[in-house]
Amino acid sequence: MIARSIFVKTAVLASALAASLAVLAPTALAQGQPVVVYAQPIEDLQTIRVPYGDLDLVLASEQKVLNRRVSGAVRKVCGFQHGAQGFADRGYFRCASDSWDEARPQIDRAIERAREIALNGTSTIAAAPIRVSAR
Repeated sequence: MIARSIFVKTAVLASALAASLAVLAPTALAQGQPVVVYAQPIEDLQTIRVPYGDLDLVLASEQKVLNRRVSGAVRKVCGFQHGAQGFADRGYFRCASDSWDEARPQIDRAIERAREIALNGTSTIAAAPIRVSAR
């Protein structure tokens, strides 16, 4: 019974602290104070930006060009080697699969943006580069 009481008081205190932080954080932002975030760089992350501004992504043929560009970037960041076998192949294919999993939604957004612009003259989707990365 005493342990439950202590747990409840601790939970209430933690909730109050979280609520006060939630109130204070927007106040600092509203006053125009800079918010600084520190993080360690990801040492093993390789990234390639894939350009597509010259493509009309409404056209299927241009989408294929973009996919070829992304494929080339995946090969580069994942260290594709002709003739690699065994564990080297498995490592590459795992990396390539992960890279494609990250790239596909970016490609889909770029195509959707192109379609919106073709239909409406504008898009609600912000222009963003396609980034292919590997660890």
